[in-house]
Amino acid sequence: MYTPYLRGKQYELIALRELAPDLKDWNVVPLIEPVRNTFTSLATAMKELASANAPFRIILNPKVGQLTSSEDALLEFLGSDTSFMEHGLPTIALADDADLAALARLANYWTHKPFSILHNGFGDAEALHQLLAKTGQPDLHLFVGDEQELYMRQFRGEARVLIKDGFKLERNADYKPEDPFSDLHEIYQDQGLSGFGDFLTIGDNYSETGGPAYAVAIHLTYFNAYRYNSMYCKHYKSHTNDTPTDPANKFLEAVTNVHNDIANGFDQFTETTALQELLALYERKHFPGLGYVKKLSIKHHIETVGSFLEDADD
Repeated sequence: MYTPYLRGKQYELIALRELAPDLKDWNVVPLIEPVRNTFTSLATAMKELASANAPFRIILNPKVGQLTSSEDALLEFLGSDTSFMEHGLPTIALADDADLAALARLANYWTHKPFSILHNGFGDAEALHQLLAKTGQPDLHLFVGDEQELYMRQFRGEARVLIKDGFKLERNADYKPEDPFSDLHEIYQDQGLSGFGDFLTIGDNYSETGGPAYAVAIHLTYFNAYRYNSMYCKHYKSHTNDTPTDPANKFLEAVTNVHNDIANGFDQFTETTALQELLALYERKHFPGLGYVKKLSIKHHIETVGSFLEDADD
């Protein structure tokens, strides 16, 4: 099982909507952390996922964004339409300052549904086990980060997913041609895990808005056949990066680099619909906007991992 961790921004949710018909077949179960206090885009995405019978997990107590102090508003929204949570699985986030009494309240909010726990900085496994003995056990434990091995051991015998941030965030102009991304897809079963996850080609670092785009970078992941099938991320950058003007031309420079790399023989990308659309934009010399480009990068990554899982099941 693959669990991509998405924040509820517009183009992240649109990416999920467009991939919804395939997610279940790929065994991809997204984890959504809502970050906006307006729910129109989230409602549309949840209904699309439900219509495709695609399960997803949604964090009831977001730790970033506009809902960190508006938990009740999110719960009210989720309970306002039965279709929203038809295939949604409630998830409770535990940060280092987690209030276990709040966990108990959230765990009982949907008594007819299993819930999962997102461990993200919390470390008192004994206190948590004592509480879960009273509230009931989650169907899944999700762990963020790669320094939790001893803590994760306290939940052996239960379904566990490890989510790592493989994306090395830089200023767009500073990216190297490529970086290692992750090998979890190859080793998670050896570690006794039920699945793996990541923060896509966005990274765990959260910000409400971006700064001016002095450079445009397109991030595309692939499985490196020469590195034990480990996942790598290529970064295709613009080169006229002195001012934040003319993002359309910067995009054309970056997408031309994608086209040229493939034309010159790079053949390790999975042939995704997102990559096909990106190359079609190159042919048309059309700039769809930076948010749209980010959406294509997200889609390409999920499609790449989904295709890997589909092939592994065959």
